[in-house]
Amino acid sequence: ETRLYALTAALEAAPASLPARQKALEECSRRLALAPPRTVERKSQTLSIAGRDLTRAAEHTLSHTEHALERILLRLEALDPHAPLARGYALARKEDGSFVRLKKDVAPGEALRLTVGDGDIPVRVEGGSA
Repeated sequence: ETRLYALTAALEAAPASLPARQKALEECSRRLALAPPRTVERKSQTLSIAGRDLTRAAEHTLSHTEHALERILLRLEALDPHAPLARGYALARKEDGSFVRLKKDVAPGEALRLTVGDGDIPVRVEGGSA
C-alpha cells in the first residue's frame, strides 16, 4: 500500500516536472547537434598543429641532411687525386700504370706519362743514373 501511495504521488507530480524535463531534453538535443562540428573543429586543429610540427621536423631533417652532404662533399674533394693537378702539380705513371713515387723508380730512357690538370703528356726520362 505504501508503494501504491508513492507511485500515485509520483504520477501526480509528473505534470509539474514535465517542463523542466522538456527543457533538459532540448538542451541535450542542442548540445548533441553541436557536438560533431565541435569535434571536427578540434580534430582539424589537432591535424593542423600536427601538420605544422611535421613540416618543421621535415625542414630540420632536410637541413641537417644538406649539411651532412656538404661535409661529405668537402671530404671527397679533399681526397680527390686530381685536385692537386688543378693547382699545377703532376702525376707520373709508368707504362704499366703504376705511379712513380721516387726518383729511383725510373731509369734513363724509360717512357712515362705525366697527368696534369687538362690531360696526359707522354715523356721520356733523360739523364744519368737515377
